[in-house]
Amino acid sequence: AVRQDGFFLQTPDAKRDADQASSDAIFVFTRASNKIAVRGNLLEVSGLVREVAYHSEHRELSTTSIDADKVSLISSGNKLPQPIVLNASMLRPDRASTWLERFENMRVSMPKMLVVAPAGGRLNDVTAASVSDGRFYGVVFGTARPFREPGIPANERASQKNVGNVTVFDENPERLHVDSLGQAKAIAMSVDVGDVITGIVGVLAQANDSYSLF
Repeated sequence: AVRQDGFFLQTPDAKRDADQASSDAIFVFTRASNKIAVRGNLLEVSGLVREVAYHSEHRELSTTSIDADKVSLISSGNKLPQPIVLNASMLRPDRASTWLERFENMRVSMPKMLVVAPAGGRLNDVTAASVSDGRFYGVVFGTARPFREPGIPANERASQKNVGNVTVFDENPERLHVDSLGQAKAIAMSVDVGDVITGIVGVLAQANDSYSLF
């Protein structure tokens, strides 16, 4: 997967380790587009490994990345790794917000998704034309639609001190944020609550203070 400021690099299936709790992929930060960052290319990258929060929110979880100083092409036309299938046992209300880190920057899929929060966008007041921002939330089909519960958000609570014994909102870990414009040259999806999407595939990364499927 490719973004304007870098690309995602994942270990081929045949060379994955046996540790189910750690990710087999990483984001490579190049600051600009890279001509050899093409889907299916086997690359060798060198640079500084960092944990980076790419947005200004202080409570955002960080992303493991390589600040690349050299990218070399080894071969082209390789088969992409098989995506991890996200199911209801993975996306549960009792999961910690960091549980999905084991799939961070990796290819994932959801065979059937129920949209629980619609895509946003903008409206041109003159022409009445609307443009989708391609961002929405969904759950595994069959999961009840979650709502905002009482309490301070869990990630926000973790960054604050001396607030006493307060109710904590778990931020609904069973839902997944989708950014259909998360990859370069993508087309925005425009969906509404109750829509069902099948066969969605992408890369799981950090965005909007939560994990997002690009």
